[in-house]
Amino acid sequence: MADDDGIRTLGGACAVVIGALMVIGWVSHEVLRHAIQATPALAAAAICLARRPWGKWAAAPIFVVWLGIPILIWLYLLHVTHIVSGTFSTAEIAMTLVLAAACGLGLVRIARRPGGTPWPMALGAFVLFAAAQVAAMAASFQPGLSHD
Repeated sequence: MADDDGIRTLGGACAVVIGALMVIGWVSHEVLRHAIQATPALAAAAICLARRPWGKWAAAPIFVVWLGIPILIWLYLLHVTHIVSGTFSTAEIAMTLVLAAACGLGLVRIARRPGGTPWPMALGAFVLFAAAQVAAMAASFQPGLSHD
């Protein structure tokens, strides 16, 4: 049963990512944009909560992306790099910490979770969800989706 708890923890971490993105969307008046960005995490959460053994491979690219973005934001805020730019509210900055914590926990759980998924299925899930997250990000920045 500990194995089931691990996969459900990944689903919970995905749910925290979704919640943090929706808070960011609400405070930035860009709920639609952030809902689109959260869609792959929603699918990964559903897969993990359904206890599919390949769920960790669906969640992994979501966690990588949503850990990377807060890191880039903090590097910008600390004047280390300007890969991202903008103004960030206190709530948005707080949500970067929530995102990073949830994604960090998710990635640690993935690393500690035993295998069991055939590598072609694991690779397929990882690539599919990485592509879905990139596509969601690209779609969310289309004209007409900001400041909803």
